[in-house]
Amino acid sequence: MKKAFFILLAVIVAITSCTKTEDEAVPESVKASIQGNYYGNSGVFYVKKGIADTLSIYSTALVNSDKIQIEGIVVSSVVDSIFGRGTAAAQGISQKPVQLSYKLYNANAANNEYFPMTYSSSSISMNVEKDGQTHTIKIDFHPSSETTGFFWYFPKKNRLDMTLFSKQISMDGKEVTHFASKPDTTMKVEFRFPISLQKR
Repeated sequence: MKKAFFILLAVIVAITSCTKTEDEAVPESVKASIQGNYYGNSGVFYVKKGIADTLSIYSTALVNSDKIQIEGIVVSSVVDSIFGRGTAAAQGISQKPVQLSYKLYNANAANNEYFPMTYSSSSISMNVEKDGQTHTIKIDFHPSSETTGFFWYFPKKNRLDMTLFSKQISMDGKEVTHFASKPDTTMKVEFRFPISLQKR
C-alpha cells in the first residue's frame, strides 16, 4: 500500500513538472528588462561551399512581451543571388522588416548571465522587377531549434544576439533552385542572417 502511494505521488509530481511553462523560472525583472528599443547590426552570408558574400547594415528593433519586430533584415544579397549582382541596388532593395514571436526561458546558464530564447517561423516577401515583369520573392525562415537558429538575451549587457536561418527561397510560389552566383543546381543554398542588437 505504501509502495503504491509513493508510485502515485511520483506520477503526480512528474505530470505537474511537465505542465510548467518554459518561462516560469525566468525572473520578472528579466522579462521586463528585455522589452524596449534596440539598435545594432544585421548581416547575411551564404553557407554552402564557403562564404560567397557577406554584408552587414545598421538595424533597429522593438521588443515587447512576446514579439520582436526587426526593421532591417538584409535581403539585397538574396535578390542579387537570383537575378545577378546589382539588381537589388538598382531597385533600391536593401532590407525588409520581419516579426518574430519569441519565448524566453531559463537554462541557468552562467549564473543567469544570459537567457536562451526560442522563436517561431516567419517569412519576408518582396517584389522585384526583371525584364519588364514583376516577381514575388519570399524568404521562409526556420523556427529556432538546436541546429537552425539561435537567440540569446544578455540582461546585464542589455544585448540580443540571434541568427535566422533560411528554410526556403521561392519566386512566384516556386522554390528557387538556381542562383546566379551559385550555378550548381544540385546544391541547396542556405542563407544565414546574424543579428546583434543593443538596447537604447
